[in-house]
Amino acid sequence: AYSIANAPCNDSSQIELHIRHHTDTAFTTAILATVKSGQVISLAGPFGQAIYQDKSKDPIIIVVGGTGFAQGKAL
Repeated sequence: AYSIANAPCNDSSQIELHIRHHTDTAFTTAILATVKSGQVISLAGPFGQAIYQDKSKDPIIIVVGGTGFAQGKAL
């Protein structure tokens, strides 16, 4: 599981990824053995938007779990 974990408004040129390490998955193991924290890498991926549109003055509660945590943290 690869999740984007930062809001694009902070710095649109960088993203924070949360990568779940599955020991039975060779690709994830190879990525985590090769890429170091803070290392610059180039990515191309899906394009689209997931945004919160503030149309109400009422408080909101975001409940997340698992890899959904990353999106909740970004919001």
